Amino acid sequence: MMSLLDLDPSRGSHDSKKFREDTVMWWNPQCFAKKYRFMCFFEEIYPLWIMCALGLDLDIVERCYKAFPDAAGVISEDGSNILHYLCQYSGTPELLKWIMGILSNDTMLMQKGPNGGTLLHSLCSSTSPSRDDASSIEMAKILLKTMPTSLVAVDNYGMTALHVACSQASFSTRAELVQLDFPSAGWHLP
Repeated sequence: MMSLLDLDPSRGSHDSKKFREDTVMWWNPQCFAKKYRFMCFFEEIYPLWIMCALGLDLDIVERCYKAFPDAAGVISEDGSNILHYLCQYSGTPELLKWIMGILSNDTMLMQKGPNGGTLLHSLCSSTSPSRDDASSIEMAKILLKTMPTSLVAVDNYGMTALHVACSQASFSTRAELVQLDFPSAGWHLP
């Protein structure tokens, strides 16, 4: 399993065909309950986290979750949770909705990441080549519908997610964020 999952999700260098459901089925379910040190992360994380970061198919991620559901509710030493990894790297809108649906409390949704940023900050800092602009925009809308105040929340450096997007995200993602209208967050462009 380690050799299959030890990939860099920020490079989009994975081939999802390697992760067919029948391959995952043969993994020992106990391996999902253990943390591993994957090459691109400083701390040990659960396989469920790397699967979400890689944006693997939902059926494969569900199989991993069923083997060890506790991995979804863990907060790492640096303050990240599974949603930060999913948003920061190659996670998909489908995975985002599913993970948000299985989390039983809002604490995970509101959890600030390592730099004090929201999930929207994590999404806007993503430079993953394997996630297209449409998926990033859809994910931003999902996050803002659930947590509208994340549009105006600042990280430890005083930056909003829009500030982060302007330095990291593609032009179309930045333009879409500027045009979003969420009055409940106290922010509106005419």
